[in-house]
Amino acid sequence: MGWFVLTAGLPHYGMSEPGDPGPFTFLNALVTELTDFAPEDLDWVVDDERTENYRWRTWSHCGSEAQGIRSLREGPDDTNAFIDETFTSVGLPGTDLRWAVGWTKSGYGYRLGRGRLLVEFAGADAEARFCGVWQQVFGQRPVLTAHPGPQET
Repeated sequence: MGWFVLTAGLPHYGMSEPGDPGPFTFLNALVTELTDFAPEDLDWVVDDERTENYRWRTWSHCGSEAQGIRSLREGPDDTNAFIDETFTSVGLPGTDLRWAVGWTKSGYGYRLGRGRLLVEFAGADAEARFCGVWQQVFGQRPVLTAHPGPQET
């Protein structure tokens, strides 16, 4: 079906405030919908952390190494005001996802700032499942527009 970019349908929610749906809530629900993982079996596991060239980086995953979501979170080591994070799907049936987000310090937590979600579906059923999970988590349908894909960005 090709790649799509999210052009509307994402509320601006927080990262660390209880009850706020955001990328982590959505990605956990998507992994649960597309795989055999039960919600209680999904935790974000830190794989590696390091600081180099004045930037810190944390690699983590949700699901398994073969099926789920991988994350790279990074920021400058002299401030925690801004954090960049990239989520990438691994082995999700019918769905390939790349989601780059920017978190901004806001009071005691972080707020979702800028971002871009690219997604590719193997067929209409995969797109419907993705949109259904999105609707369930965020309360609105995602608006997806054709896009050339991550290589041409």
